[in-house]
Amino acid sequence: MAYCYHINVRSINIYPFGGVIKYDSVIDRPFKEELLINIMGPVFQIVLYIVICLLYKNYLISDYFFNIFKNYHYSMLLLNIMPVIPLDGSKILNIFLNKLFNFQLSYKMLFYISVIITIVLVIYFNNYSYIFVISFIIIELIYYIKNKNYIFNRFIYERYLYENRFKKYKKVKSIDKMYRNKKNLIKYNKIYITEKECIKKIKGV
Repeated sequence: MAYCYHINVRSINIYPFGGVIKYDSVIDRPFKEELLINIMGPVFQIVLYIVICLLYKNYLISDYFFNIFKNYHYSMLLLNIMPVIPLDGSKILNIFLNKLFNFQLSYKMLFYISVIITIVLVIYFNNYSYIFVISFIIIELIYYIKNKNYIFNRFIYERYLYENRFKKYKKVKSIDKMYRNKKNLIKYNKIYITEKECIKKIKGV
């Protein structure tokens, strides 16, 4: 799916609980593209489960293998759909947050939601089997919040450098309130100007 949308895969990291794919792409991709890419992980896992079930019903795999796979499947599916950075669920939630709120606020909200859920995981799932997963999530959360200024500045400069192909307009009060998937009209000296004009005036590019 990433290949169909011309997204370069930067890295694929394999962990005991699954894989994490990181992409090199612009931040403000169409929501539809982003949603299709991010639901492919859970969808593939469900399809694989259906295939294993069919094999099991036709006596092609043992009870032992099927039971192990079934337990693994439910655990991994639940983990992947959780709205916690950097899991697939957080990326899907981020799309809906960005549809409702500006980019910077959505970024912060996703972080706080992830922290709250991670705290719940630490309290209620403090056995050894979850230590690696929770540790991985905490490391990613630290990276996420440390890079918030870089990500926001990158978002701004991408809006300046690349053509804005979105059709809907949104009036905002400042450059910090810009929305994704919109043509933002930003208030500057009591008048509304385009994104590129405002970025050029404020950032001096």
